Amino acid sequence: MKTKKKNKFFDKHQVFKVVGIFMIVAALLTWVMEIGLYQGGEFVNDEMYRVGLSDFLTYSMFGNYYFPTHFIILVVTAGFYMFLGSLPAYQKLTDNIARKFSNHPAIFAIITMVLLAAFAGVATDYFAAIALIPFFITVLSKLKVDKVVGVASTFGATLIGILGASYSGKVVGELAKTTTEYGLGIKYGYLPWPIFIIFAVSLLLLGYFIFRRCRKGCDEKDVLNDLFAKEAVEGRPKKNAKKVSTLPLAIVLGLLALNIVLGVIAWESVFNITVFKDLFTNITTATLFGEPIFQYIIGNVMTEFGTWDLLTISLVMMITMLIIKIVYSVPFDKLIDEFVEGFKRIVPTVGILLMIFAIILYSGAYPTIGNFIHSILSMGTEKLYVFVCGIVNGVFSPDFSYSLRYTGSAFTSMSNLDNVALALQTGNGFASLIAPSSMMLMVGLSMLKVKYTEWFKFIWKFLILVAVLLIAVLLVI
Repeated sequence: MKTKKKNKFFDKHQVFKVVGIFMIVAALLTWVMEIGLYQGGEFVNDEMYRVGLSDFLTYSMFGNYYFPTHFIILVVTAGFYMFLGSLPAYQKLTDNIARKFSNHPAIFAIITMVLLAAFAGVATDYFAAIALIPFFITVLSKLKVDKVVGVASTFGATLIGILGASYSGKVVGELAKTTTEYGLGIKYGYLPWPIFIIFAVSLLLLGYFIFRRCRKGCDEKDVLNDLFAKEAVEGRPKKNAKKVSTLPLAIVLGLLALNIVLGVIAWESVFNITVFKDLFTNITTATLFGEPIFQYIIGNVMTEFGTWDLLTISLVMMITMLIIKIVYSVPFDKLIDEFVEGFKRIVPTVGILLMIFAIILYSGAYPTIGNFIHSILSMGTEKLYVFVCGIVNGVFSPDFSYSLRYTGSAFTSMSNLDNVALALQTGNGFASLIAPSSMMLMVGLSMLKVKYTEWFKFIWKFLILVAVLLIAVLLVI
């Protein structure tokens, strides 16, 4: 009897192939659908504009032009943590943390999950979490957790932060806009109790799934690997790795993390806190010998806490790397070598990011997404229909601002815009946990070398429970 030959197409480079297939699907939609979008609350059809072969290849390369800061922070993060991984002090620091949780790896994974979810929920740009995640990955890898747990407790947790965000600039900030057609005009911190319930219960559920996975243990082949791990090397002068001091590094990395957190919380525009702006103004306008010497030193790019973008974070990380180099007497050539090695290791993930941004650009240059929204809303305008619209937006237009640009005005005339906003936000957040177009998810799967099918097997039951939670909350409010 002949055995059925196994299809090995998805055995290697699965994430790349899954995203690539979805990218082709997004392009082919323009061959079967006319342009469909909402303008001033009215659905508008236009003639069909197709993504041709040259367009497909061009937009595949244009992501670094339209979204340069994402690529910059990804590359800088890779170089930064590759450099850290070469330091005995970093290895010792992360070893010490891992040793404290050696008998309870699930606890550290859950702590990581809570911290990153909370960060994403208040950050002006949740992609800034990419600058913090590799540190947690290093410790989790030393705890020998399952690689799927590594994704869930870091990148997955960031997406839970978006699902239940009250202050995220990339989600709530887009819904709060009133100066553009697609803003719903809601306020930051809207519907606090429903959103808190969604955030807390989703985290509890994810924590339960992480705990169960950790209890099961895993085979050696499934253990999380740190992308930037390598053998520790000595700085100059030569030191015994066991005697190297971790305190300076712990202080520098702690200050870096604190600066990133403070930098991406919109203190003035959201919380009406002006202390950081005032302090920055006082520092930059202070004079010495009649000259604003501190302004000259700081430069014109740096801004006050609360207004940092991904480029500013990248700059601060590079300055931090130079400080660590000086403190631990690392040769400059070694720093450059490690940074370049980090870039080499992140290249496949950069490719994934390019493909996802191509999908975003298709949705912007050839918007067909309005057709889906129009069909859904023709069946009803209740909250659950809007929730489905949010899912569609999240799947076919991975950037929330782009999806609202072409469909947002469909919802502005509806009653109780807070409820509408919650339905759109949760629909978008739900889709980001599974969609092949989800930037944060696919970057995470690529970096940690987790197959999409492995992630799906882990997350599908969680998604069912979260779907029930979201529907229940939407029906009650």
